Amino acid sequence: AVFNIATTMIGAGIMSIPATFKVLGVIPALIVILIVALMGDVTGEFILRYTHSGKSTTYAGLMAESFGPVGSVALQICVMITSFGCLIIYLIIIGDVLTGTKSGDTIHTGILQEWFG
Repeated sequence: AVFNIATTMIGAGIMSIPATFKVLGVIPALIVILIVALMGDVTGEFILRYTHSGKSTTYAGLMAESFGPVGSVALQICVMITSFGCLIIYLIIIGDVLTGTKSGDTIHTGILQEWFG
């Protein structure tokens, strides 16, 4: 559970931090990042505290013990939505790298055009 959350947060963070700074500016972006970090810390504490006091060893089991079957289903839905969102982000990046992009006067031809002309 911890590795699943950590890898998702790291992957999403790498994609979202530059955009956050561009949209919000430096000071508001730092404040938002600190708030999100605190929420992540509270979530980690929640997982650690209730995993040790409960019987389950899985993240879904922990949610089922804490919130009933609805919690387990809600967790599975959230994981599916997060995974789908990450898939879309990676597909967009792969598409841009393979086919290229044009931004103002800068043109990136893409790997397919460089390889095959």
